[in-house]
Amino acid sequence: TYEEIQIITSYIQEKEKQGIKVIVISEYSTLYAIPLKQSNGRFDCLNNGNLGKDAGQGVIDEIKEMINTEILIVTDDKNVFWQQPEEVRTYIKENLEYAGEIEQFSIYKTK
Repeated sequence: TYEEIQIITSYIQEKEKQGIKVIVISEYSTLYAIPLKQSNGRFDCLNNGNLGKDAGQGVIDEIKEMINTEILIVTDDKNVFWQQPEEVRTYIKENLEYAGEIEQFSIYKTK
């Protein structure tokens, strides 16, 4: 919804002021990136068909290198896009620090 877009984009802007990058992993991530004139590369359309030969492991390797970053993933497993690589989602949940929720997303922090 429009209200959710406003809430998430405001959150992203506030975190940027604190020096924290926010990446939304969702099939709707561009709804938040476009108003902010941002691009998060392949994270903006993270699905198996777009990942190429390294599939999810390449994304996990990128996440391992991130600092001062929050990653937002859909909280409810039933609402996750079926093309989203499960190994990336599992890695985030098992290895990053859970920091709360905002709208339909769980927030995880990198180092």
